[in-house]
Amino acid sequence: INTTITIYEDSPLIEIHSEFDNACINHRIRAKFNYNCLNDFVLADTIFDLTKRNIKKEKEWINPSKADRMNAFVQYADKLGGILVAGKGLLEYEVEGDNVYLTLLRAVSRMGDWFYFPTPNAECLGHQVCEYAFIAMQNEDDDIAKQCAYSYNRPSIFSKSISSNIDYKDDDVFSINADDLVVASTIKIAEDDDNIMNLA
Repeated sequence: INTTITIYEDSPLIEIHSEFDNACINHRIRAKFNYNCLNDFVLADTIFDLTKRNIKKEKEWINPSKADRMNAFVQYADKLGGILVAGKGLLEYEVEGDNVYLTLLRAVSRMGDWFYFPTPNAECLGHQVCEYAFIAMQNEDDDIAKQCAYSYNRPSIFSKSISSNIDYKDDDVFSINADDLVVASTIKIAEDDDNIMNLA
């Protein structure tokens, strides 16, 4: 596995780029991040919110896999510090003891644990590229770390609407300044005034 780690002077985010040729079947490749956390739960970014998930599964849980899903990142932190792990692509993590494992590759020959559904093309054979990152958090309420993770996972992209009658120039710039704690999902022209931007 060839891995490149990039550190920027003005960002707490440590970016990791890994490449490898997968010749194995029925296995996972994971990146391991360690933090001796005082809490027994994680916060995982999901579609609509940050979801608090207990690390220990309920007694009714019978699947041997204890992996969970995230959207942009998973946070394993307490009042003293912590780690935030962000990924692109396969957004699966698992916490075991003091370790957060980010799944880089899941090569499987079948789906489901209730019946046999063969998936021969899901072995992901051949060249693979993985991009992921982590941040050493100041504490569990470190909003700057979350903002960096959102920006890493979903970089800002602006485009002109083809239905707009407004003639914007190519060098027009839209910016948001709210102490870096705002996550923008949509920016559009207001319906009643072309000069006002609605943020959703």
